Amino acid sequence: MIIPQKRFQIPTGGGRITIASWLRAPLSLSNGSRYYSVYETSRDASRSYSEIIVSTISPQHWGDLWRIEIDTYDTAGTLALISTIFSAHRLIVLTSEGSVNSLSNVNAMTFLVSAIRYRTKADDDSAKRFSNPDARLRTLEFLLALNLMDRVALDSAGLPKIKVRRMITYLALASEIVHGIRQHGAGGAAGGILKRNAIDIPKPNLAKLRADFGESIFCTWHVDTKVRLARAHLFPAELAPAHLQIVFSQNSTESLNLVLGHVYAVGGNVLKYQLRRGPPKGRAGRARLDITFSPLDARVLSGRELEARARDQILSDSRLVEMGVHVSKQSSGSRRGSTE
Repeated sequence: MIIPQKRFQIPTGGGRITIASWLRAPLSLSNGSRYYSVYETSRDASRSYSEIIVSTISPQHWGDLWRIEIDTYDTAGTLALISTIFSAHRLIVLTSEGSVNSLSNVNAMTFLVSAIRYRTKADDDSAKRFSNPDARLRTLEFLLALNLMDRVALDSAGLPKIKVRRMITYLALASEIVHGIRQHGAGGAAGGILKRNAIDIPKPNLAKLRADFGESIFCTWHVDTKVRLARAHLFPAELAPAHLQIVFSQNSTESLNLVLGHVYAVGGNVLKYQLRRGPPKGRAGRARLDITFSPLDARVLSGRELEARARDQILSDSRLVEMGVHVSKQSSGSRRGSTE
């Protein structure tokens, strides 16, 4: 799941970027928590933004990080048995969660584990797996299926519902750091401490951003809850993206299609979006769309101009008016600081 935050301007002269509470929650990130940030050493000229990546998982694990999903029947002792298997093979459980579905009597469990100490003859060691993106933990898969036996739920094909998948995003980050494409941020590999709901931009990185973008810099955040990463995209003022929050009184595919058609028609390219049921606080509606988009050609149109054109197109469409679609006042992203 992707959770976005609308654009905001970083305070002029400041070196801190606020991260909203709803973005911090999926990362288990709060004031006093340690975080690890990664910066690009040079900006891709084909992109209008620079990227900062934030995680609460230590970089020492990124090169051999795995997501394990297991569906078992609700039988006492199952979690303890899984934990025993992990411990015997020196797997480090970084995060774990599970919940019982009372309708099917199945316990769906997810583990994020580090395999930096895991080694078997079939699966090699961590160093060899780092250089092999296609590596698998076949021995672990076999042992989980063998030991869980009749405790594990089966899929429609009669196979155990066990998935052991590498977290490729983290592997790519670790590789880019090794090759100098990205570098650690505040606190280096040891990380920084979140203070006043904001991350610190190291002075060298801030100086480079100011040199590339000028004093007026805009930021948009989004967090990927599945991989537990937050990404901040930083733009110069003239390339700051547009943002609209659309409220639907009827959550229909037709109304969504019309809105997206207008965004494209005025020259917008969607960067991130989230469609969810339920209205914004205090507003009527059955669904809302938060959408961030940039001009297809920034030489012709600025983000603010693009936003105004898209808003006008949507508000003047009689079909959308009949469907009860309107643009929320929350669309404006010109305010400085976070929007908590």
